[in-house]
Amino acid sequence: MQEKEYCVSGFNWGRIDIDKNSVQLTHDGYLIFKMNPKDFTKSSISNKTEVSIEFDDSKDGDALSEIKFFAPQTEQQNDKDNATELYDKIAEVTPTNAASKEVCLFENIGFLSPKGHYDVKIYEDSVRVQNKTYDFKINYKDIARYYKLRKDEDTSFFILNLSNPLKKGKSVYECLVMELSSNEEVTAELHLTKEFEDKTGLEESMTDNELDLFVELFRSLCNVPIISSGHKFKTNDSHFLKCNLSTNEGFLFPMSDSFIFVFKRIRIIMFKDIKSVDILRMNASNDNKTFDFVINLKGRRGSLQFTGMNRNEYENLVGYLKESQLKLEETLQNTERRMEEDDDSGDNDEEYHAEEEESGDDDIMSESEEEEEEQQ
Repeated sequence: MQEKEYCVSGFNWGRIDIDKNSVQLTHDGYLIFKMNPKDFTKSSISNKTEVSIEFDDSKDGDALSEIKFFAPQTEQQNDKDNATELYDKIAEVTPTNAASKEVCLFENIGFLSPKGHYDVKIYEDSVRVQNKTYDFKINYKDIARYYKLRKDEDTSFFILNLSNPLKKGKSVYECLVMELSSNEEVTAELHLTKEFEDKTGLEESMTDNELDLFVELFRSLCNVPIISSGHKFKTNDSHFLKCNLSTNEGFLFPMSDSFIFVFKRIRIIMFKDIKSVDILRMNASNDNKTFDFVINLKGRRGSLQFTGMNRNEYENLVGYLKESQLKLEETLQNTERRMEEDDDSGDNDEEYHAEEEESGDDDIMSESEEEEEEQQ
């Protein structure tokens, strides 16, 4: 058995050696640390100089969850930079990165979160999102839900809700948000084995708009529901309410079991996490053109206040809240009662004016009748 001395001088840089049984870092022949690739859950390249390895941290007790390697670029650079070469070697020995057959490729897809344009590679068991700076791999089993949210006639948001969030530096992404064309026709050439074609029902050549192609692919590749906007809430030919959350302007989509706020990032609020809802700055005599919508969360998680909603959307939103059986705060209930009373009083005023007009006609008729009697 070959013995190797450990480096105890505090060095954190050196030579990295990788094979299928180990990944080890040494300095001048002294071992700094050694890892077993079987313990890796995911490897990714975070930028042009940084490669990260994630470990299974679901077990009880303290455990290493992530380690990052810094691979600086050199003046004499090959076709690949140092970080990419290191990532490729680590990816080969990472169990969950084991290569599967590539099905198709979509180039230069616009992402709202994480922001940028990425190539999307569809594999038999995963999807890979990468550009010159970042490289993420998402296994289909780590996708909890898909959302298809209509932004306008030309564009929709396609959202992957992840059960195992992605990490990009200090940022954590529970969702990937793509902006896809709803009317631009594209053709995707798929590389399918006979077995995989029979299993998924996909065809070797598919032509459709960009959004529907993604929907069809993910519906066939991953057995999770695809949820669309517009089923329970739709107003003025849109499926959302334009508003602000703090200083962030975005789109609030009322869904069948949740609210989804889309901005630079994304926020999903499930009904099961909502204690009550309220509407502020809204009554019949108010001249404000906008109102605020408040979601009070269960526990000690506080509340979310969406501001600047168009006053014309009030009735649609309240109807949706009642249909969804969400608890209405007393402020909102009082507002509803006042507005109903104002509507009733408005109807009574109209009836009163109508009665006055009728009685006025009777008076005129009676006066003319009196004149006729006097003449006789």
